[in-house]
Amino acid sequence: MAPDPAKLQEQLAKLIEINEEEQSLRKQAEAALAAAATTAAATAAAIAAIKPKPKGPQTGDPDKFDGSRGEKAKQYVRQIGLAIMADPERYDTDKAKLILSLSFLKGHASSWAQPWALKIFLAEEFNYDDYINAFKCMYFDSEKKVRAEAALRILKQTKSVMEYTHEFNRFAHDSGWEAPTLISQYRQGLKREVRLAIVVSRLTFETLTDINNLALQIDNELNGAADISTSTSRPSPNPDAMDLSSMKGQLSEAEKTRMMRAGQCFCCGVKGHLSRDCPDKKTDLKKWDCSGMIGVPILSSKENLLVSVGASRIEQRNEIDPRLFVPLSFTPLTNTGATPHTLNTFTANFLIDSGATHDVLGESYARENGLLAHATASERTISGFDGSKSRSSSDISLLIDNNPTPSNFIITKLKDTYDGILGMPWIRQHGHQIDWRRKRFLSADRNIATASAVSSSLPTDASQDGITPERHARLNDKG
Repeated sequence: MAPDPAKLQEQLAKLIEINEEEQSLRKQAEAALAAAATTAAATAAAIAAIKPKPKGPQTGDPDKFDGSRGEKAKQYVRQIGLAIMADPERYDTDKAKLILSLSFLKGHASSWAQPWALKIFLAEEFNYDDYINAFKCMYFDSEKKVRAEAALRILKQTKSVMEYTHEFNRFAHDSGWEAPTLISQYRQGLKREVRLAIVVSRLTFETLTDINNLALQIDNELNGAADISTSTSRPSPNPDAMDLSSMKGQLSEAEKTRMMRAGQCFCCGVKGHLSRDCPDKKTDLKKWDCSGMIGVPILSSKENLLVSVGASRIEQRNEIDPRLFVPLSFTPLTNTGATPHTLNTFTANFLIDSGATHDVLGESYARENGLLAHATASERTISGFDGSKSRSSSDISLLIDNNPTPSNFIITKLKDTYDGILGMPWIRQHGHQIDWRRKRFLSADRNIATASAVSSSLPTDASQDGITPERHARLNDKG
């Protein structure tokens, strides 16, 4: 029996319809799959872009504060501050900070803080800094700053620089002084040889730490505390390093070689004998090779001598009065139009004092010689080493010992019989050419004559009781 064409046609139509429906479903599935893949990629990228929130530093809970004044109060403020900084998002308002602070009070302190707790309950406005300031006024040691300032003023190096630096820094923070004041006070308290080495270095300091580090380095060099290398080879010298051999009383290798070639004695520098036969080792009356003298050495208190240097001489008083004095000629500068050639030349007896911050001319000497007419008015507070105070009302410019560059002197009253003081300004110019330990001069100047030493008698103005007369004139930062 032949198939029915109508039925065949109907079956074909159904097959075509089923095929088209499957194709449509396939396309929808592919589109959905593509969309899902896109979404998944976008989600993965977004997740990768999200950075985990870093965890803040872990801090312990602050200690409960019971109202004890002084260091415990400072510790409370520090611990509360650390807790706030460790979680700034949590403590981002004054209210949150105050709630944290009040929660670690107890006893007397908790009672004192009740008005601040009331502000929180009544939703009153307040500033957290006001709370901290009120707390400091109530519980901080108000006398600590005064005690720290007093301690810094009297603190002196008596042992190592390390111990002195530790003690100084202990009080420096509480004093509240600015860095320049701390640096100046720290330098004044150092031993003379360290202080002079700092002056010779000609360095400037921005912070207290800078001068601390240099002073410690100098102390290590002077006392041989530097690390000793175990290597058999000798390291090459650093050309930028500071040579402290002269401060220690030792000659460098280069200096020894130079003196050996010149036939000079290592001890006194004079030609014609060796250091083991040096007469300076056998007598207190010494002949100094002072060629090139533009400064003044510090001599042993047992030596008694008078040294001529060009037109000047340096006088060391004996063991009863071991200070150094130098008579210098000078010419005052004037604003009247007169030239130095038309003015009188004066000679005054100056004390050499590395503790004086300025060069000083005695008021009585200036008045007796009519020098006040050449001075200009000024106002300064002068602090003596005994704690006394005086006022300086005049400055004067002097041409010292044929030096064409004028030097500024302050005029003030001096309690001793010398006419003036050569302080750090004068030493800064001349001290770098002096071996302060060995009492020798490190360079030569043809314009200055070789000095010779002769014995001197005890001056009539020296102390007779074995006590060194007080030094004078250190300038404060006032005026």
